[in-house]
Amino acid sequence: MAICHNGKEGGLVSRRSFLKGGVAVGGAALVGGVLGGCSPQQSGSDAAPLSPVGLPETWDAESDVVIAG
Repeated sequence: MAICHNGKEGGLVSRRSFLKGGVAVGGAALVGGVLGGCSPQQSGSDAAPLSPVGLPETWDAESDVVIAG
């Protein structure tokens, strides 16, 4: 089954090649994000270091769905 026309005469993009291209683009974005996190930190920053925050004594929150990320 063809998804779209790729501009060539009679050439259509297959579902398999479409998914392979999507995986390649997603992998490249993931690698770019990971390598961005490995960059050296700037020295002489004006930001003060964060102080640790203690846990609350009681946990009163209830939820059905929690999304972290």
